[in-house]
Amino acid sequence: MCQLSGPVGAGTPPGQEIHTWWDGIALLGSVTATIASWLVEQVDRVVEERETADMRTQMELLNIKIDQLLGERSEASRLTGTEP
Repeated sequence: MCQLSGPVGAGTPPGQEIHTWWDGIALLGSVTATIASWLVEQVDRVVEERETADMRTQMELLNIKIDQLLGERSEASRLTGTEP
């Protein structure tokens, strides 16, 4: 059988035990919600950092490709004697 009383004294009015029990449940719910919120924020932060890093990598690769294309264009114009 479930005991509904918390840390109460001998002179606790009837019904106070249930009130204390519900207060504990409410506190547990608040703590759980706080932890869940913190966890979601941490996951969002990690995802955002990863997306930022991926974007920087893509930009670096595009810059390298542009440099390669400009180098090829310059080499082709040098070989043909035309201006780029």
